[in-house]
Amino acid sequence: MKQETPRLSARALIYQDNHLLLTKYEDDRGFWYVTPGGGVNKGESVSEGLERELFEELGAKIIVGNLVAVREVTSLPVDEPYLPANFHQVEMFFFCELDSITGIATESDPGQIGHEWVSCDELKHKLLFPEYFKPHFASKTFDKIYYGNIR
Repeated sequence: MKQETPRLSARALIYQDNHLLLTKYEDDRGFWYVTPGGGVNKGESVSEGLERELFEELGAKIIVGNLVAVREVTSLPVDEPYLPANFHQVEMFFFCELDSITGIATESDPGQIGHEWVSCDELKHKLLFPEYFKPHFASKTFDKIYYGNIR
């Protein structure tokens, strides 16, 4: 099935005691992580979509803060392993505050096994996507907003 437009995704950067909250997955690569969040539905604002995704994935209520980075990810022009064919997604990363968390997902993604608070110092040792952002996530700093198509 061909994706006609880029999918819009919102992602939360939530820090506590120099740890970053990550969604944890497992597949043939072992454990891997992403920042929590996901696709924005038609008719939702980006912040509404992010709030919904965090509640579905982690049972978390958040306060959405500033936009800090935007990246694109695509499987084109050639298919990339672990991405659907013809995949094109625009991801927006926001600093967020955690209001509350139950840790109980109401609608987990395939392969999702939970969440984990990962020390910023340990991020470099984790299989984390996007790999490129590891130093930015660890330092909590971004040198620009738009990063283009990066892995």
